[in-house]
Amino acid sequence: MDEEMDKLRNIRMPRFSWDYEDLNITNHWFLMTRAYLDCSKCLFSQMINDALNSSFFHAKVAVGLFSHSLELFLKGGIIQAGGEVFNTHIDLVVWLQQLLLFSSDYERLEPLFKQRYSINTEKKDT
Repeated sequence: MDEEMDKLRNIRMPRFSWDYEDLNITNHWFLMTRAYLDCSKCLFSQMINDALNSSFFHAKVAVGLFSHSLELFLKGGIIQAGGEVFNTHIDLVVWLQQLLLFSSDYERLEPLFKQRYSINTEKKDT
């Protein structure tokens, strides 16, 4: 992980939309809908083609992205009738750095949770 973090230190990849301010609020929601939908499709495709782990947990994340795309689509429809939306820009490197830190913490903490609370991981007879 340290090697990957070192590579990222001097890279900046912010994503901005030059027409962001020109879009109406409904289109903001619909464009976010499309982004979640596309990412979900990409993950499912990669799992089917064995380019990504196809465990239940990975699939559940892809389903979560799809579900969120539906939520955004419906919000776009509701916003069409009026409402307030707040939006921010995203810096890919900052997000990846934070995710790498989280991943490191996760790898460190998961065994400790399992060790400390091992009784909760036993399967109960039904």
